[in-house]
Formats: sequence, C-alpha cells, structure tokens
Amino acid sequence: MSIFLTFDLLALILAAILTAILMPMVIRLAFRYDRLDRPECRKIHLVSVPRLGGMAFIPISIISTILILGFIMRFYPDLPLTPIHGQAYPIAFFCVAVALVYAMGVIDDIFGLRYSVKFAVQAVCAIIVLMSGLQIDNLGGILGIHAIPQPAASLLTLIFIIGTINAFNLIDGLDGLCAMLAAIAFTVYGGVFYLSGNVILSLICFSLIGGLSAFLCYNVFGNAKRHTKIFMGDSGSMTLGLIISICALSFISYPTNTVATTQQQLIYLFSPIMIPVFDAIRVFAWRISHRRNPFIADKNHIHHRLLAAGMSQISALTELTLISMSFCLLNVMLADTININIVLLVDIIIWIAFNIVINRRTARIVHHRKQM
Repeated sequence: MSIFLTFDLLALILAAILTAILMPMVIRLAFRYDRLDRPECRKIHLVSVPRLGGMAFIPISIISTILILGFIMRFYPDLPLTPIHGQAYPIAFFCVAVALVYAMGVIDDIFGLRYSVKFAVQAVCAIIVLMSGLQIDNLGGILGIHAIPQPAASLLTLIFIIGTINAFNLIDGLDGLCAMLAAIAFTVYGGVFYLSGNVILSLICFSLIGGLSAFLCYNVFGNAKRHTKIFMGDSGSMTLGLIISICALSFISYPTNTVATTQQQLIYLFSPIMIPVFDAIRVFAWRISHRRNPFIADKNHIHHRLLAAGMSQISALTELTLISMSFCLLNVMLADTININIVLLVDIIIWIAFNIVINRRTARIVHHRKQM
C-alpha cells in the first residue's frame, strides 16, 4: 500500500473521530440558542432538529487535511510533493471561496438569508474559483463539441459551479441523502486524485469522507427526541457543493492528471453528481413551466416523490444511494469503449424511466386512497 494512501486513510480516521467528538457540543449549542429546524408542511421531520451540522464537519475536515499535510512535510521531507508546490496559488483561491460560502451558510443557518443574497455570494465564489485557472474548456465530443473558446469556457464553468452548489443544497431534504451522495463523489474523486498524485485534493476528499461518516451517525441514526439528531444545514450542503465542483474541475484542469482521456475525465466528473444535477434541472424546469419562482422550495424533489410513492426514509435513501453508485460503476465501465454521447443518453434514459416508475407508483397510491 502506498504511503500516500496511508496518509489519506489517517486523514479520514482523524476527521471522523474529531467530528464525532464535536457534534454533540454543536447539538447542545443549537438547543441553547434555539437554532433549530422546525417542522412545517414542506418538511419531513415532526420534531425540531438542530441544523448546524455543517458547522462541525466542514472545518474539522479541513483541519484534518492541514494536520496530515503538515505531518507529511515535517517528517517525510523526501517524499515527492511537487504537485503541492505547483498548486499553491490555486489552493489560495479555493480557500477563499470555500471560506466565503461556508460563512454565508453559517449565517443562513443561524439568522436566515434571502435566496438572492445566497445566489450573489455563490456567484462571487464561482468567479474566485475561475480566477484560480480552473475551467471546462473541452467537452470531449459531447454533441460533437471539443475545444471551446475562452468566453464560453468561463461562462460554462461559472454555471457548473453555481449549479453544483445549488444541486447539493436542494437535494438536502432527506436524512443522509446529501451526505451519502457527497461521500460517493469524494470517493470517486479521491481515488482519481490518489492515482494521479494530487496529494492535497486527495487528502481533502478522504478527510471529508471521514467527517461525513461521523455526521451520518447523528443525522440518520440520531434520535430527535433525545437530542442526538442534527441536520447539516446550508453551511454543510452548499460548502460540499462548492468543494465537489472544485474537485471535479481540478480533475480535468491539472496537467498532472494522466489516468484518463478527456472523455473519461468528463464521465468521471459528472457521474457522482448525476442525481443532484438531474433532479435540480427537473425541479427548476417544472417550476418555470408552472410559472413558479424556481428558487422557492416545494415538495417536488426526487426524495419527496419517493416518500409520496410509499417508501420509508431509509428505503428512499438506500435506493437513491444505490442508483448513484450504479451510475458511477456503469459509466466508468462504459467510458473506455463507448462514445460519451451514448453514455450520457443511456444515463438520461435510465433517469427518465426511473421517474416514470415513481410517477406510476404514486398515481396508484393516490387512486387507492381516493377509493377508500
């Protein structure tokens, strides 16, 4: 086993332990200052639950990354760390963007913010990431398009970053769902970064997997009545979305990446975030087509529809997690031999078929209730 994989696993374990220690303190703090997510018609939970989980696992994951990285540079000075020194200024931009979106999320969780303010901050963070040099400048043959001009590349990159942030924020409506989908994404990206020698981003991904693992114990298995349950809040979901977009863009932007072709890079980039992105596109399109504000929350997300179709929260979480993992495995297997347009077409057909099945199941339940 490579020594860098050992460090990745140490970062994962350290983040999991520290998050598990800090989370009960955050829960008590939330109850003391009444920073709770209260039940309402649009929400699933029936008891007030703290919504400050992101305040714990996000900084702990970053701290774990820094500690392990410092340990490597202090006690293993002879290890090949060229990628670290080559990424100094991009990392500086990343830190500023992550700090901004995290701070905005914390303020929103504690005091509440209008969606227009949140969108403006997201746009600023996206511009900061773009300034680091990351961008989507090659579509790898999607719709016959390969290299794209600079203005279009910048615009596409901004849309991708803001879209990913909101996709993970919107999917955070079911216990464990956003965390599980993010963990899958970090597993894929972390594995790719490890293979390509990107030490910093590999450590970040594994640290976040550890932090999310500890958070899931409180989020999925915690008891709201016993004050052991917590939601991640916008400080968690939006920050995760930003970091995932940075990881995805880093994978296709850094010249150190030699583990995949351009087509494979794009497939690996999109596969882990397919469910949040597809669901966000469907929900926004539905709201606009029905002349509703696309930023006003409703109960039309995929997890709401699964619950309406008669599934329990655990069953819905399990099904969406397995579908996301299946997308990743299927696409990785197809990436080497099949054109990217066919891969994306297969993904879209599967997603549409899945939604049709949900709609029919829900219609049968509604019809049955009317007859009772």
